[in-house]
Amino acid sequence: MSSIAMNAPAAKHEHNKWLYVGIAILAIAVLVWGVAVYRQENGTPLARDKANELVATLEAQGLAAPTDIKEITRTLGEDGGAVCAHPGGALNKATANGLQTSGAAGPGLRPIQTSQDIVQAEAAVLTVYCPDQLAGFQRYVNGQRYADVIRE
Repeated sequence: MSSIAMNAPAAKHEHNKWLYVGIAILAIAVLVWGVAVYRQENGTPLARDKANELVATLEAQGLAAPTDIKEITRTLGEDGGAVCAHPGGALNKATANGLQTSGAAGPGLRPIQTSQDIVQAEAAVLTVYCPDQLAGFQRYVNGQRYADVIRE
């Protein structure tokens, strides 16, 4: 009976070793897959073409355009990313309205009139990446008031 009891801890240790090796291999496989999918999605020629088109559209409207095409490609991808995910939805409206405040907290929180350039830039993104969402966004925008902001 003592020989069985002495072999049991060694067998358990061997079992745990293979479990840890299996988990490590699975984790490495998931990491490699994640990196491959991330690079594949954001670095496509279509995503770069759309990023270049967005920069050209912004410049044609006289708006400040980002200069780093890689950053636009990573952020918006081929489909516009978060910008095109329900741009006229309640959550995006609430976020946009929340950003149009003085930045103070509590009683100092006041709505402000935002520059129309911000709205024009988002409309340009929608025009390039998801033109089917533009009409709903325009309905929301037409109900807002915007101010002329002086740039220095």
